[in-house]
Amino acid sequence: MTTESRERGFGDGPDALALSTICGVVGRHATSDVGVIDLDADLRADLGITGRHRFELAGELAEIASLPGETDDALNVAIIEVLVEAATVRDIAARLALAAAAA
Repeated sequence: MTTESRERGFGDGPDALALSTICGVVGRHATSDVGVIDLDADLRADLGITGRHRFELAGELAEIASLPGETDDALNVAIIEVLVEAATVRDIAARLALAAAAA
């Protein structure tokens, strides 16, 4: 776990790694100039992630979250549909956790 991750409140362990990974992906898709991604930042209003960027973000996260060897396109589409509706980074993490638990 990096010092930056601890400073951002991620803590330690797999949840912290997941949040750090999600923030990295979100940061690549943000159209607003942001330094550190706030877990409660609004994806649309604060980070400028709208339209096509929301689908690209959801697709990238679904790909990262998929299990090795997973070929169920319907499952990946369902995960993308759930992620597109997420409002914040924290919401994305919660939705991914629910999707993983249901898989």
